[in-house]
Amino acid sequence: MGRKHIEFHQAYEVEKTLHTEGPLAGAVEQRQSEDDETGAFTSIVTFPAGWQHDWSDYSRPFEIFGLRGEGKLGGERFDAGFYGYAPSGAEGATYESVTESQVLLMVEDVDAAKQGGRVEIQDTNEMKWADHGVEGVPPGLVIKLLRVDADKGDWTWIAAGPAGWQEDRAEIHPTVEEALMLSGDI
Repeated sequence: MGRKHIEFHQAYEVEKTLHTEGPLAGAVEQRQSEDDETGAFTSIVTFPAGWQHDWSDYSRPFEIFGLRGEGKLGGERFDAGFYGYAPSGAEGATYESVTESQVLLMVEDVDAAKQGGRVEIQDTNEMKWADHGVEGVPPGLVIKLLRVDADKGDWTWIAAGPAGWQEDRAEIHPTVEEALMLSGDI
């Protein structure tokens, strides 16, 4: 079945789970979606100040986006607006919460083919907005492209549009599409 279709929901109204074991032990998770075939999932996770875990031996690649608070990923600053990608078994995949912090965590399918490598971090606050480059999309939508998976064709990006911007075409995607509203309304 994969991930069930969810049109919209209030992300912060999703049930909270305090983990007592595993890679999120001591953190509070709000699971937004989950693939019941692969175990891939997307969650909002809140870490208490001082929380730390090394995901270097984790068998799944993951993407992480800072929502609030101060953290470190691989020993480097990782605060609100920072984005990170870690292939499975990535060197330097330790996350530390300096203050209470909250992240969007997107854990992918197990991918033995892409094991190892380093964690990649970007400060999206410093990135410039750019044209989306997608044919047929009305003008006005801009993005900060964070990652393109060359094998799967998946994109991770932050998008923005002016008030009143509208797209009238129905969307059909061969991959999972998820969005978290960071600010504004839709």
